[in-house]
Amino acid sequence: MPLRVAIGAAPFLLPLLFQLGLGMTPLAAGLLMLASALGALGSRTLVTAAVARFGYRQLLIVAALITSSAQALYALFTPGTPHLLIAAVLLVSGACHAAVLVILATIGYGEIPRKRMGHATALATMGQQFSVALGVALAASLLEAMHGLHAQGAAPLAIADFRVPLLAMAAMPFLSVLAFVRLTRGDALHAVHPPA
Repeated sequence: MPLRVAIGAAPFLLPLLFQLGLGMTPLAAGLLMLASALGALGSRTLVTAAVARFGYRQLLIVAALITSSAQALYALFTPGTPHLLIAAVLLVSGACHAAVLVILATIGYGEIPRKRMGHATALATMGQQFSVALGVALAASLLEAMHGLHAQGAAPLAIADFRVPLLAMAAMPFLSVLAFVRLTRGDALHAVHPPA
């Protein structure tokens, strides 16, 4: 769940950071956000081959650590950071987000009997939406708290207001690694061969 919270917060924080912190136009911010989506699309085609080569556990750990690192880099963006570098970080981050989510879905449904799959899907969807909402709420609360500390009067959000929320969200995928290291080979076998 910590990973999903962080993934939910990123689409909220990044457009605000790009426009209010880095001074980009809405169009430029939106175009940069496309890099994350492209990374997600690209990684979905490679996940099956990567799992076959490295296994679920190792891939989850590495992808979560890369996600955490990439999200920590968001806090280092400045108005002088080249847009190409920002796009590259978002591309990698989006690819790792998607890989982790695909693998977690595969493992999560691995022990669900086929006749209960519809119920499991509905429950999982609600859990995902809750995680996204929680991520936005936490990020917004931290952003408001930091703005209260830095702002003089009714000043707009500034780049300094975003650093703590971004670093806090970057810590979330790292926390998920603690759960991923406990995965066993049996978890992966159930995911590949679910019960009837």
